[in-house]
Amino acid sequence: MPQSSETVKPSDALLAGSGAGSFSRAVLQPLDVIKIKMQLSLKPTAASASGAAASDHGSHPMKHNRYHKSILSVVRSTIKHEGIRAMWKGHNPAQVLSIGYGSVQFGAYEKLNNAALSAVDFKQHGKLGQFLEKFVVGGIAGMCATTATMPVDTIRTRVVFQNAADKVYRSMWHAGTSIVRQEGVTQLYKGLGPSVVQIFPYAGLHFAYYYLFEQALRDRFPAGWINVETLVCGGLAGAVSKWHVLPMDMVKKRMQIQGFGLWKELGHPHFETSRACFCHIVRHEGPRGLVKGGTASTLKAVMTSAVTFWAYHYVLRILQATDKQFDY
Repeated sequence: MPQSSETVKPSDALLAGSGAGSFSRAVLQPLDVIKIKMQLSLKPTAASASGAAASDHGSHPMKHNRYHKSILSVVRSTIKHEGIRAMWKGHNPAQVLSIGYGSVQFGAYEKLNNAALSAVDFKQHGKLGQFLEKFVVGGIAGMCATTATMPVDTIRTRVVFQNAADKVYRSMWHAGTSIVRQEGVTQLYKGLGPSVVQIFPYAGLHFAYYYLFEQALRDRFPAGWINVETLVCGGLAGAVSKWHVLPMDMVKKRMQIQGFGLWKELGHPHFETSRACFCHIVRHEGPRGLVKGGTASTLKAVMTSAVTFWAYHYVLRILQATDKQFDY
């Protein structure tokens, strides 16, 4: 995000956002796989445990979808049973998600931010007024991006959750068409409620905290193509904002995966509402169950936010320099 006094063309923001999303996804996809596996990791029910014990050939899904207590456990299990390439499982749909999400989010943010700054002089309201403006604009931009990319997010979650031994979906297209045919098109938007509830404060705080840290740390780091200030501000903003929304992220993932054959085989219930899912997690896994995978989620948020903001700035500078050349 450029300095608050600058305005950015929405078209440049859209291209820079898509480039930033694609780059950060390619680099950090393993962290997302770890986070999803930990969030969907459950202690086996009595029925699923007995089913696993009764399996003569060791092909029961419980053999490969273990209860993970740590990041290292996820990494070891995934590589052992599925190979190192599984750490990039679901990369294609994830790339589509990141490119779409990044372009819509940054494009909408810059468009709304330019409109807000032209309508009101937020500097008159001090730092609090500017913080709140970034929060509201960032939250709305995040909601737009989440709604636009929700079907891809659902498909990606399904692809990551399946394992090599019991593969259900051959490709992103096969996953999407199978879900629509077997469960209905509404399943692609399952978990949209908690996603929107989660993303407004997360995206809002993300941009607002970035602005706050940017103001506090401006000119504290040396200039160069590796913009350390952007990396630090982005990482701090990602960490602080992520911990505000971890419970809703957990509910969203559980809602997205239900209806999947493997989820049923593991003996876990079907939830009609996000509230029912939330209460079930608290009742059976305790309050800590709502932040399961919190370390992996925070680590991913820090690195993704830092890399995304850095890549966004880098691509944006190139686009703006190109625009100036064509202006002459």
